[in-house]
Amino acid sequence: MRLPALLLALAHDKALAAFDRAIARYAHFSDAYFYKGKCLGFMGRTEEGLEVMRAGKAFHAKGHTINEDNSFYEPYPYQVLWRWRAVR
Repeated sequence: MRLPALLLALAHDKALAAFDRAIARYAHFSDAYFYKGKCLGFMGRTEEGLEVMRAGKAFHAKGHTINEDNSFYEPYPYQVLWRWRAVR
């Protein structure tokens, strides 16, 4: 494996560990599931990533997300909006 690919793989592994820690602390945190699913997709684990994202979408529908002042009115760049066709 070439160095850039190795560094990217290590970054994804660290990211997955961080998402797992977040989910362990707050089991219904939809945003963590969303980004974990994206990370798994980048790693070529597409089906697993979609399953994780489906779980996150279900938690989001129940209101488990970050709520900040004016978050309804201001679409922050990091907000998960759950409008993708792939996550069904």
